[in-house]
Amino acid sequence: MADANPLKISPDLLRDPGKRIKWVAAHGDAPVISASVPLNRYYRSLSEMHRMAGIHLAEKDGERAFILYLRFISMLLEGLPTHPDFKSYSSPEQKRVQERLRSAVDRAETLKKELKKRYEKESILYIAEEERRLAEQCERDRKMAEDMQLYEQGGPSASNSGGISSLVSPNAPPFPVSAPEVNTYGIGFPSLEPTPRVPEHTYDQPGQPHLNENVNRPVVDRSTKPRIVHDYGDVIPNLAANPHGFKPVIVAASLVDHFLSKAWPNTERGVETCAILCGKMANNRLIVSHAVIPKQNGGPDSCDTEHEEEVFEFQDKHDMITIGWIHTHPTQTAFLSSVDLHTHCSYQLMMPEAIAIVCSPKYEE
Repeated sequence: MADANPLKISPDLLRDPGKRIKWVAAHGDAPVISASVPLNRYYRSLSEMHRMAGIHLAEKDGERAFILYLRFISMLLEGLPTHPDFKSYSSPEQKRVQERLRSAVDRAETLKKELKKRYEKESILYIAEEERRLAEQCERDRKMAEDMQLYEQGGPSASNSGGISSLVSPNAPPFPVSAPEVNTYGIGFPSLEPTPRVPEHTYDQPGQPHLNENVNRPVVDRSTKPRIVHDYGDVIPNLAANPHGFKPVIVAASLVDHFLSKAWPNTERGVETCAILCGKMANNRLIVSHAVIPKQNGGPDSCDTEHEEEVFEFQDKHDMITIGWIHTHPTQTAFLSSVDLHTHCSYQLMMPEAIAIVCSPKYEE
């Protein structure tokens, strides 16, 4: 599973474009192929991976697109052949994935060249800024040394061993003491400012606004992507620093209620119902908009889907990807059983952000 902790690009990578491109490419290595995950799910995930790479490319996010194309290629050529069912498996999805291989290779090569050019420019900026800061520090050190030398030349001789008290004459005028210069730009001091007096009976006077209505609240644009501002003044997207960073997942507000209403006939009979959570990626967010209920066989504590290719056709028709799954516990509380965890693992192998929703209508959970 991907690391959720943000990784900062080290100065060593910023200085060396070649090393940096290798570091990013390493995130495109194929995950370990599990024999317990059916091949049709892997091929389906590859189709969605190719589509997501195209979305990142359209959103001018070259790094994520590059990583996904590399992962697509490595899984198809190196990972899937290790699956025990690989030689005997054949499906229309497999054929479609194979047809996309050439475009993935071409785009990965193009993106690699573009990223290398960008990293070379950023490296020049970083090194120039490092040199400028080093020169400034050397100048500060030089001035400090000069000031120290002037002080020593103008002060008492080194032979004076009378201690600190001998450095100051008792008859000398007092030193002028001035307040230190502090940059207070943008800093408020509420304790030093006069507290506005609140008029009495504010809430009882007709026509008077509520006390909090006129408060100017800061406007925060939460749709902007998080970014890391490096010391050298250049701005690098957080996606570059952490290519595996989790994307936020947004679920449509009415989706769960609609699913429960469709599943109610099974719930009344004590039979589980499951559905695939589908949606799209936009602005680096995963938006779950549909719960697609496939053909299935269920019991009080199990549910097995059938003919999943019909779900895949629906997703392809509406340009959707799989973001997780949802199912009911008609007779139990809401929790992920050991079987559920095993099932969910196959989802998260392909998409770390994949979610699982469990609903217990009986216990209203």
